[in-house]
Amino acid sequence: MRIKKHRNNNEYLLSRGGHWVRNMCKSNVHPVDINQISKSEDYEVFLENETSNKRLKLPMISSESPVHRNIVIVSDGLDFTKKYRALCGLPAKEVTVMAVNGALASWELVGSL
Repeated sequence: MRIKKHRNNNEYLLSRGGHWVRNMCKSNVHPVDINQISKSEDYEVFLENETSNKRLKLPMISSESPVHRNIVIVSDGLDFTKKYRALCGLPAKEVTVMAVNGALASWELVGSL
């Protein structure tokens, strides 16, 4: 295991894939990614995406702190199209349903509640 203390005061662990993972528990340091995964030609695409998001007034999901007391996570696994219909019996105002993977591709419950 290789740990590196960077001049920016962060500590990094070298992963098996060759990427540096920052110690998120260290306080009073700025979050700096030293991997340099993106190239300079990627910055134009990043800026275009950010501009489009602002123009479309899309939500800033990274800054949200949602709180849900009751969550059901639904995936498109074995017999999904038969079993997911049981969700109709859940109290809609009390339960948040989160669909992952391909679950929304076969979803037919819209408007059924």
